[in-house]
Amino acid sequence: MSFTDNVRSGRTKVALVIDDLLAQRPWTPPYLRIYGAAELVDGALRVTPTHSWSRNLDGRPFGHDREVRARRTVHQPVTTPRTTP
Repeated sequence: MSFTDNVRSGRTKVALVIDDLLAQRPWTPPYLRIYGAAELVDGALRVTPTHSWSRNLDGRPFGHDREVRARRTVHQPVTTPRTTP
């Protein structure tokens, strides 16, 4: 079963993890985890985030001289501005 089949059947909660290693020397691992709701738009999967965690997205090498913590973000739904008649 594919991701799109899951969304079509109503299972729209998703988790997306991007865990990369830019370099081994120096050790440079960025990380991004996103929880959200998925929908199909023109055959593509669109994820609207509700929560995300990120670490080292600026790509700085890890070292003993600094602490790297994950940053948690709670995303607010986008509201469409109302027009008055």
